[in-house]
Amino acid sequence: MSELALLLKTRSRTIFNQLTLALPESKLKIAVISFAIVGFWWVAFQLFRGGFFFLRGFPDMVDWLTGYLFALFFFALTLMLIISNVLISYMALYKSQETSFLISMPFKAGNIFLYNLSGSLVFSSWSFIFLGMPLIIAYGINRHLAWEFYPVAFGLFGLFVFIPAGLGALLALLIARFFPRTRRQLVILIIGLIIIGLIFLFIKLSAIRHIASPFSERWVYEILNKLAFCQNPLFPGYWITQAIMASAIIM
Repeated sequence: MSELALLLKTRSRTIFNQLTLALPESKLKIAVISFAIVGFWWVAFQLFRGGFFFLRGFPDMVDWLTGYLFALFFFALTLMLIISNVLISYMALYKSQETSFLISMPFKAGNIFLYNLSGSLVFSSWSFIFLGMPLIIAYGINRHLAWEFYPVAFGLFGLFVFIPAGLGALLALLIARFFPRTRRQLVILIIGLIIIGLIFLFIKLSAIRHIASPFSERWVYEILNKLAFCQNPLFPGYWITQAIMASAIIM
C-alpha cells in the first residue's frame, strides 16, 4: 500500500470510529442538525424554483438570464470555497499537531501535502455540492429535463470542487512562503477586501433603482451589465456554467 493510501485509510477509519462513538450519544443533536439541513435545503430549492419561474416572464432572454444566474452563483461559491480552503489548508499544514507528527515520520512531504489537501477538499467543498443540489434540481424541473441530466451535472460538481481546493492550498503555501510573519493579518486583509468588494457591488446595484423601475427590461439589463464580470471565460464558474447548460440542451 502506498503512503498516501495508508494515510487516507487511517483518516477514513478515524472518522468512522468518531461517528460510531458519536451517534449513540448525540441523537438529539443529530436530529436538530438534520432538521436544520433539510429545512435550509428546502428553502433554497423553493427560492431557486421561484427564480426560474420568474425568468419565464422574459421569454426572449430566459436562456441568457439563466446563464447569468448560474455564472453569478458559481462565482460567489468559488470565492467562498477558495477562502475556506486557504484557511483550512493553512491550519492543517502549519498549525496542526498531526502534520508535525507526520513530518517526523518517514513520509514524503508530497504525500503529506496531498493528504491534507484531501481533507480540505472533503471538509470545505461539501457545501458546494449541498448548495448546488437545489439549484440543479430546480433547473431540471423547470426545464423538464430527463433524469440523465442530474448525474451529469453532479459529476461536473465533483470535478469542479478540485479547482477551488487546489487554488486555496496554493494560496496557503504562497502566504506561508512570502509572508511568514504576517500570515494571519494577510488572510484577514484578503477577507476584508472581499467584503468591501461585495459591499461596493451592493451599493452599485442599489443605485440602479433610481435609473429604472424594478423588474423592467431596462432594469434587468442594467443589473446584468453590472454583473458582467462573472461571465469572464477565465473564471472557473463560467466553465461549469457552460458545461451544465450544454448538458441541458443535449438532454
